[in-house]
Amino acid sequence: IEEIIVTKSIEECLKLCQNRSIFSENEIKKLYKKYPAVIKLLDYMPFKNKVILDKLYELGIVDPPSGPRPLEVVSQTHYDLILKLGMGEEV
Repeated sequence: IEEIIVTKSIEECLKLCQNRSIFSENEIKKLYKKYPAVIKLLDYMPFKNKVILDKLYELGIVDPPSGPRPLEVVSQTHYDLILKLGMGEEV
């Protein structure tokens, strides 16, 4: 974890999350009511391609309609799939 920021407004939250979140703007607005904090995570290995939430749903890595839980342990198989997606490989 790089930083935890408790935002004071939805606008501040959206600005911090812009182009850095797997959630859509509408999803962020819904989540903001319950979770006003933004957690910035360090990139261990930057991806070449963005991995979108819909793809994680499709592959069964994340259960719809929930979002990913950054501190939740994923299986080695799911980790490998996410890595391949991020590096632009076919899965």
